Amino acid sequence: MDRNKYLMKIYITLIGLLLLVSCGENQTNITLNAENAGGLTTDASITLKGIEIGKVNKIKITSKGVIAVECNLNSNTKIPSDSKFTIENTDLLGTKGIFVEYGKSSEIIKNGDILKLFPIETSFFGDSLGAKIESIIEDFTGLKKQEEILIELRRLNENLEKTIE
Repeated sequence: MDRNKYLMKIYITLIGLLLLVSCGENQTNITLNAENAGGLTTDASITLKGIEIGKVNKIKITSKGVIAVECNLNSNTKIPSDSKFTIENTDLLGTKGIFVEYGKSSEIIKNGDILKLFPIETSFFGDSLGAKIESIIEDFTGLKKQEEILIELRRLNENLEKTIE
């Protein structure tokens, strides 16, 4: 009976160690340096093409006044080293996250790499969401769209006249 309890403790300890080791290997730790944290907080998500690939672990100010954002990325996500990391709004409430614009380099980000974190893009409306809305408004009301609509209307009118004749 004592032997069974002893073996059970060993099995539980081994399983715990295996889980601990396997969880630790599933992350790539990188540091993103920025001039301004832009409202970013720990536990903020890092996304690539709408898929969460990591989390912000720690934010600190270095002795040189640079904001160092320590991040944990899923190690199975291979990200080119020339990818662009940008602070963005993740929702209408202003929650910040990091968005990754996929690069073209054949060199992949490795554990311990230090990269640049770009600030949130601002516009007349004040933030990245505002910049996107402004872009949509420009596209919707832009002269280019009006000209395209006029050309299409003329083409439709010509086709209608041909079918009436």
